[in-house]
Amino acid sequence: VGSITASDYTNYLQVIKTGVNTAAADITGVAVRGLQVFGKTIGADTPTLDNIQKLLTEGKDTQMSKLVGNEKVVAGGIASGIESAMSWFVGGPIGSIASLGAVAANNAWIEGSNAVIDNSGNSYASAAEAKANGVFTYRNLTTEENAMRTALMTSLEIAGESVGVPGMSKIMKGVPIGQGVDAVIAGIKRTALGLGNEQLSELATTTAQMAVDKFTSFGLNQNATWSDYAKALQDTALATTVAVGTSGSISTALNNMRTAVTTVRDENSITATPLAYNSVVAKDANGQNVFARGIPGPAHGSRPDRSRIAERPSQQRRCTAITVNCIVER
Repeated sequence: VGSITASDYTNYLQVIKTGVNTAAADITGVAVRGLQVFGKTIGADTPTLDNIQKLLTEGKDTQMSKLVGNEKVVAGGIASGIESAMSWFVGGPIGSIASLGAVAANNAWIEGSNAVIDNSGNSYASAAEAKANGVFTYRNLTTEENAMRTALMTSLEIAGESVGVPGMSKIMKGVPIGQGVDAVIAGIKRTALGLGNEQLSELATTTAQMAVDKFTSFGLNQNATWSDYAKALQDTALATTVAVGTSGSISTALNNMRTAVTTVRDENSITATPLAYNSVVAKDANGQNVFARGIPGPAHGSRPDRSRIAERPSQQRRCTAITVNCIVER
């Protein structure tokens, strides 16, 4: 069989753990930021919240520092996929855009607060990193500069997420496991189309955000080259693919669980509840009542005679999770 050699993808568990923890830290960080802003608004000091935000950031950086090469990109993609899926399930498209925009804003603000720029326009993630590279003359972004950069980055992120809504709508339908090969193939094709849409929107967002850091006086990548841009696009494509895979897996699991629960609930309701003749919801694909097509029904107020429905072997009763109607499939 052979042995696994060292590569960018051997540290599977650490990559997944970092992605999950990054998502949790991002979401928590947004909540803490909201409390910080509220505290500043009412004139209160927020040292405890500031320390929590710092710990969250340091925690993410520490875990990412343990990864190498594309592992960091994959972990970031996992985090993005988790954040996208959970925010979509909680708030739909609008909730997802708002949530991801808030995460982008918080991360951009932290990045701008910690970064330093030397006299040549080179930027470093922190003063410590600058000193480690032999740079001792540098400046921080002013509060106004950081606010402008954060506003631009957040606006571009929200615009990109808005453009990607059609793709995410496809992805978040998941793959209907257990509903036949054709349904599974259709689900995979739908997800692939969603991935294409997401790739275009994310690559456009990366291009625009990189332009901000390249061409503005407060940008944090003013000496970026074409090779840097190409690498950024490559990383974005990989991270987006991983994010879509993560979101698609989560949506597939949740949607199929919801389908199973709803189907069982509806079947129990149909079996246990005495239904009147006219209230039995048994329709064909055209919405016509089965009993209206010549299958005698029971008297009003009594149980329907299900054995008469079973007389048609070519028909099968099924409860759909979406309509919660029982239909007859041919």
